[in-house]
Amino acid sequence: MAKNVKVINPINNSIEAQLIVLFDTFSQINNTEDICFDLTEINWIYPVLILPICAYIYENKSQYILPENEQALHYLNTINFPIGITSIPENCRKQTYIPIVFLQKLDDNNKEKLESWFQELVYSKMNIKSNKNIIFTPISELITNIFEHSNKKYGWVLAQLYPNLNFVDVCIIDTGRGIRKSYEDEKNLKFNNNIEAFHKLIEMESSTPGKDRGYGIYSSKNIICDGLHGSFILISDNIAWNINSNNSIITEITNFTWQGVIAGYRIKFPTNPIDIYNYVE
Repeated sequence: MAKNVKVINPINNSIEAQLIVLFDTFSQINNTEDICFDLTEINWIYPVLILPICAYIYENKSQYILPENEQALHYLNTINFPIGITSIPENCRKQTYIPIVFLQKLDDNNKEKLESWFQELVYSKMNIKSNKNIIFTPISELITNIFEHSNKKYGWVLAQLYPNLNFVDVCIIDTGRGIRKSYEDEKNLKFNNNIEAFHKLIEMESSTPGKDRGYGIYSSKNIICDGLHGSFILISDNIAWNINSNNSIITEITNFTWQGVIAGYRIKFPTNPIDIYNYVE
């Protein structure tokens, strides 16, 4: 019989609250057990919480119980939980979300369609005066760089716009080798623990030019946190790097590990024009 893993409601809509529930949910999992995710009590769910559950279900053929709340149930059905979609429609409706996309690493055509869809999603709903690239660049760079280093041929993307709250949430996930193993394999580096690997990531991202950096998130982080006053989270193994315009915090998470990388961010929509070139090389 599968172990029942209950997913509780976050206390509020902040990314930090979603992460608390994410870590609590996965702390209940022993990788040798069959799992059933119990979503019955969920009233609403945000990308950084639901997409890791989706990826885990795919990788482990886990069971799940859908929410009793009709709004939450309708939303999960709308975003194609847990299977997602594998091809991007040619003519995407102007809606407030991009459903769960199961994206193949080498499928450049689908990737370009996804990026165009995201751009249309944002600009059709919000009156943004800035250079469109300031919205487009982070999702494009993060998908490219995370998948490039994952050593896996696929990953997941989910985005949700909240017009009334004036922000958009994006989550990008792979279930590959993770940050530490990537640096050890590609850079011939050795670490005593996972947190050392994250410190090396920050060091290389901030001081090394071009592709030699590794994950190449420097420009995206600057756009998200400094340009758009948003927040950015990067998770791999048992480490979370939480960044905003005021803080950069690395945390070791107890009883939690993610094989691969979870990248999530929330951006607020600018009221004044922003020049992207102030935040990129």
